[in-house]
Amino acid sequence: VGIHVSKDGQQYGPYSLEELKSYLESGQFAENDFGLSEGGTEWQ
Repeated sequence: VGIHVSKDGQQYGPYSLEELKSYLESGQFAENDFGLSEGGTEWQ
């Protein structure tokens, strides 16, 4: 399952869960950035 991220008006991805965890740990993405799973309809 791919996860898309919305940060500062830009969309990135899709990323695997492992990739996303790595980006969160490195500070590239923050917990308050929005995410959307493939097939999802609502950014969370």
